[in-house]
Amino acid sequence: MVAISITCFIAPNNLLAGGVTGIALIIHYLTTLSVAPLILLLNIPIFIVGVKYTNKEFMTKTLIGMILLSLTIWLTEPLVNYINIYDLLANAIVAGILTGVGLGFVIRNGYSTGGFDIINIVAKKRLGINIAATNLITNGVIIIVGGMVNDFKLAVYTVITLAISSIVLDKVIVGFSQNNLVLIVSQNSSEIANEIMTNIGRGVTFLKGKGAYTKKDRNIIYCIVSNRQLIRLKDIVNDIDEKAFISISHTSEIHGQGFEKPVI
Repeated sequence: MVAISITCFIAPNNLLAGGVTGIALIIHYLTTLSVAPLILLLNIPIFIVGVKYTNKEFMTKTLIGMILLSLTIWLTEPLVNYINIYDLLANAIVAGILTGVGLGFVIRNGYSTGGFDIINIVAKKRLGINIAATNLITNGVIIIVGGMVNDFKLAVYTVITLAISSIVLDKVIVGFSQNNLVLIVSQNSSEIANEIMTNIGRGVTFLKGKGAYTKKDRNIIYCIVSNRQLIRLKDIVNDIDEKAFISISHTSEIHGQGFEKPVI
């Protein structure tokens, strides 16, 4: 998907991409050298840095991803003769979607296509920085340089591609399902907790709390539910205690028993 995005939608329209691919495209536009070997060559120094700061298993998967990306770009180059979208904006949108989905599945499975992916993942692991946000920041310089080389109008369309790919990438990595952190304060906390565990199937934790005004000790219900489960949870609470206090916060990444294993 990433290769098709580059060979059929980005390169033929003189658009740019992020990271090493963007640098390779700039060189390609200036020299007409093939993109596939350029990406592989530019990845070598970054790969060496990655070996130092990440584990051997990840870098082995990165090496596979780097080689496969260059190989698939080379193999999909003939497809440009059969896939034609003459609208520049449509090309930018399709390229963004394909890139975001493709890279998302690569990263979800613990692999990488090399280049700035390595830098982004190191930032995620060591600093907890969102990969999509890091992706946008690190690509800024490449877009400016590319705009000078090509055309700033094309650079604007590249921004559209990168923005779409970043949003899609983040959704694929984190997941499209939105979870909710719920805190419930009620005099009937035990009954509510039992109903949540029995009828919704979600685990519940009691947090110890004390009313500042009443000075009474209470169990505060802490649980995580999906959007669909949230509707049932509110019905349960309202049926048992209409005066219960409910605080709901949206959360996108939950790790632990009953939830997805961390991607990175």
